[in-house]
Amino acid sequence: MAVAWCPSAPLLAALSSNRAVSLLQEGDLVVVTKHTLEDCQPDGRAGVCWRGDGAFFAVSFAAPSLGGAVRVCVFDVSGVMTATCAATQSVVLGPHVTWKPSGSLITVSGGGGGACRLHVFERVGAYKCTLDLNHSSPNYEVSGVAWNSSSDVLAVALSSTTKSAVLQLWSHSNDHWYLKQQLLFACNTLAALEWDPEDAAILRVLTNSGQLYEYRFVWEFSVSDDESSTVAVIDGCKLLLTPLARSIVPPPLAARTVALPLPAVHASLRGGALLAQMHEQPSRERFALYRHRQCAERRSAAADSVAPPTTRTWPEPELMAHASVSLSELHSSALRLCCLVSETSFVAVAQADTAGRDDELVEFCVPTPGIPKDESEVIVLSPVARLSCPGKVMAIAVGAQVYLELESGAALVYDKGSLTREPAQDLPVGCPWIKVAQINGKDHLVGLSPTCALHIAGLAQPLCAGCTSFGLHSTCFLLYTTLDVTLNVVPLTAALFKEEDYVLKLKQRWRDHTRNIERGGVIAAIPNVADSTLVILEMPRGNLETVHPRALVVHAVTNFLKVGDYAKAMACVRRHRIDPNLLCDYDLPRFLRDVPLVLRQVPCPDHINFLLASLREGDVTSAAYLDPAAPARRTPAKGAKKVNVVCDAFRQALVAAGERKYATCIVTSYIAKLPQELEQVLLLIRRLHEEEKQGGDIDECDATAEKLLEFAAVFVDINTLFNTALSMYDFDLVLMVAEKSQRDPREYLAFVEELRGLQPPEYQRYAVDMHLKHYSSALEHLSKAGDEKFPEYLDVVRKQDLFSYVTLSHYHDRPHLLRQLCDAYAAHLQEKGDSRQAGLLHLRAENYTAAVACFTAASEWRNALTSAYRAKYGPDQRKKLGETHQP
Repeated sequence: MAVAWCPSAPLLAALSSNRAVSLLQEGDLVVVTKHTLEDCQPDGRAGVCWRGDGAFFAVSFAAPSLGGAVRVCVFDVSGVMTATCAATQSVVLGPHVTWKPSGSLITVSGGGGGACRLHVFERVGAYKCTLDLNHSSPNYEVSGVAWNSSSDVLAVALSSTTKSAVLQLWSHSNDHWYLKQQLLFACNTLAALEWDPEDAAILRVLTNSGQLYEYRFVWEFSVSDDESSTVAVIDGCKLLLTPLARSIVPPPLAARTVALPLPAVHASLRGGALLAQMHEQPSRERFALYRHRQCAERRSAAADSVAPPTTRTWPEPELMAHASVSLSELHSSALRLCCLVSETSFVAVAQADTAGRDDELVEFCVPTPGIPKDESEVIVLSPVARLSCPGKVMAIAVGAQVYLELESGAALVYDKGSLTREPAQDLPVGCPWIKVAQINGKDHLVGLSPTCALHIAGLAQPLCAGCTSFGLHSTCFLLYTTLDVTLNVVPLTAALFKEEDYVLKLKQRWRDHTRNIERGGVIAAIPNVADSTLVILEMPRGNLETVHPRALVVHAVTNFLKVGDYAKAMACVRRHRIDPNLLCDYDLPRFLRDVPLVLRQVPCPDHINFLLASLREGDVTSAAYLDPAAPARRTPAKGAKKVNVVCDAFRQALVAAGERKYATCIVTSYIAKLPQELEQVLLLIRRLHEEEKQGGDIDECDATAEKLLEFAAVFVDINTLFNTALSMYDFDLVLMVAEKSQRDPREYLAFVEELRGLQPPEYQRYAVDMHLKHYSSALEHLSKAGDEKFPEYLDVVRKQDLFSYVTLSHYHDRPHLLRQLCDAYAAHLQEKGDSRQAGLLHLRAENYTAAVACFTAASEWRNALTSAYRAKYGPDQRKKLGETHQP
């Protein structure tokens, strides 16, 4: 009745007329296992099919208990039945059973009551869904079902005794089945259909009249070239439209649905026009032209809000015309690669109806006299241009001109009714996917070959050898995904053609051009907006994801900075977490001049604080945020530190704009400086606090001194602020800061009161400086506290070894104290072994005898003799001292 070979083992599965399911060994066909079906009626509806990995096989047969309906049983490789797919009142099974090669689903044909269906089951026999195959007309029967090797397309052949045979191509994504193609044939039955086992895009169809057709299909995205990036998804007699630039709605959901009279086979969008192609008859094509308008913003009234919320509405696409084209008049078997060149005209490739003839390029202009009342108002089109192509056309791309690519990779240009060769745009091999890129004002074709090689016209070597999809940004970037699951961004500049290994050098110099993505993800759309950073990816499950590659973000920010649009640049930086140093590093002299403009465009204090708090030295545009699409035109700024210069410029503008309003920003400008100017922060807080005590006018949005102090404590440790306030000798400010700290009030209040009780004020400051270990300032203040504090001065210096902080100028106007200080310092130096310096200090103190001893120990004989003379040594003493120093 039915047999099938196992794809992974030398086994043959067979269903015999005696209702036995057997597994036979290859060679002598020895029966390995055998299973008898109790409820089986031998007839022509029996079938056997294996799963792709050979682990399971399915057997279909007529079951008398089901009224002759088909039952499907699933067996494992050992011959044990594991599941049954049975019919119900709503699910009537037919004889055609196929496994999805990936092994997840079983498809079984069905029918009954004039319906033509395909039922889908899981491997365990659970029912999933039913596909209605009657998209054109009823009274068809399933004559063949086949999955391609990649498990992403299901081909279904439909036959009829009175009508043209139909071939449908279905795909499954995001838990939804889509009818992607419906092809019509001049015969009424398709004898066989088979996918190529190696190339999943090739399908061969044999008709009952003996004609063999070979089709090569490619997946492509129908996306408009305007800023909305409207995508059209074919789903049988529906087109699902969504403006991806404004609404990321994954199919099968859509912003708008266009109902068509026949299943669509192709869709093209350009500007505000949409063209849908359908097969009306084997020798006639049907077209529907629509106008889709941009999304409009509409404000809805709200009683409880000052600014009504904004909603976006997208008008329904407007039907402009129904048209048809006779293929017999063109001597063509099909129109393919239909592409809009304007909102009312399109080009297509007319495939010859006889072997040996080349393709023809035809252009049609669709008249739009008015909105048709119904589908019967069909305009018959005749070509306005018809040109023969020197070969088979593989792809069409529309830019400023229409480019055609032949199977050999040769390029043609169609413009104003003429077709000419364009050798400069030739690609090394034929590429099913091509786009037109602008590089330095010139067109260059970019193509992706079936072997995943990405080519650019003018480059001898492929740009990437493992590319899975690509797209063009509206300015100067090429984006592509690779087999190693990365999204890459390459700037399209003249260096691409001048420098060898340009992409490799770019990877080494600019590592952020690559980001990892999910395996199987491809580029779906890139909005055609100069400053857009959005890239929309389609994942294998059918869901959509959006990413913002850093290269596009940096390029957009630099474009905003070029025109002085700091508001958009700041918004872009904050939204995508880009280092805000880019704003000032891109052109520091201009940025400093534009600080008042920046403040007017970005009036929010929080945004200014974000910028100032993020400042750091260095130039981020030289490495991390390099814009490779921009020419190298700048040199790093020299001179003063960047951070300090920017902070000072902003503070000057902030004070002029309103000190109270931008008080937090002014504080940040002090804190961000290197080193931090915390005293200025506290002076500002003290001044504002005094104004508040005097009853000054303060707006609700203005920062108070207390809030300003809390704000400063976010960036600076509160203990550091406490010590800074203490170093300013302002005890009221010290108490104000201490209240915001975790200090015990019993401790800091007693400490402050103790300091306040010290007199004179210089001695009070001395105590503060000693607490803060500011020894130079402490000794200076102690020296000014009066002569009676001199013993304490010497005592502190000796006990805490502060001689390195001693300055003789502290007592230059008090000679008697200066001499004591010099002698004490000299004694300290002599203990350290520095006799020469000790002798000099003794000379300063006029202690000549001690100076002689120090110079003698240091072998400084000239200074020793001079000191001896000043000490009034006698001749004999000087002579003896001189003899001591003789060499």
